[in-house]
Formats: sequence, structure tokens, C-alpha cells
Amino acid sequence: MRIIVTSILTLITLASLAQSNKWTDFEKAWDKYIGQPTHENSAKVYEQLPGNTLGKNLPDQRLTNKIFETWSQVSKGIASGDKDVIKIGFRLFTIADGAFQEDLGADLGKLIVINPKLFLQELKNHRHLVVSLDGLVGNYGEE
Repeated sequence: MRIIVTSILTLITLASLAQSNKWTDFEKAWDKYIGQPTHENSAKVYEQLPGNTLGKNLPDQRLTNKIFETWSQVSKGIASGDKDVIKIGFRLFTIADGAFQEDLGADLGKLIVINPKLFLQELKNHRHLVVSLDGLVGNYGEE
């Protein structure tokens, strides 16, 4: 019995460490991308974001705040029609909540007017990540 309990605790610890390492790797990729927003760096960020909405194993609040603090740079990329940034934006729905999710939805929603075809293409590719279209197409931000 003692061996089983020890084994279970070891597996839980290893799973926690793996998840922690995942977000550490993501943070490094994010920092590199923000410093140098190349296609290659955006692809690394995109690949490291979850492909499905997470119920648990989310990044800690510090990392989410860090992403939110650099949001103006990402927002400008979305507004300019940068496909790499738009893909990252849709994938960020997997970890965004609260004000971050609202800003994300507003910025991606504005793309409908800027480039409807691109918006619809990326929405089609990422529809499973968008819980509700209300926040995406019905939120134009503060203005």
C-alpha cells in the first residue's frame, strides 16, 4: 500500500513539473516573440498554446498578466491583418479570462470590418476555441 501511495504522489509531482515546464517554455517563446515578432517566433508561440480550452492547468496569473501587459503590441498586429498574430489571438482564447478575454474578443471582432475574409478563415480554423460568438462579434471595445 505504501508503494502505491508513493507511486501516485510521484506521478502527481511529475505531472505538475511537466505542466510548470510547459508554461516556462511558453513564457520564453512569448518573450522572444514580443522582442522579435517574426513568423518563426510566432509559430513557436502558437504551437505552445493549448489546442483546446483548458479547464485546469492554466498558466499562473503572473504569466497571464504579462501577456495582457504586452497586449497593445498584439492588438496592433491584429488590426494590421497580420495572420500570425491573428492565429495567436484565437489560440489565446484557451487561457484568457475576464478583461483579457474581453479585449481579445473585441480586437479579433474588429477584424470583421478590416478583413472579413481573413476573419472568417481564422474563425473557421479556431471555432472550437471560441465559447461564444457574442464576445467576438458583439464587442467593439470601449469606443
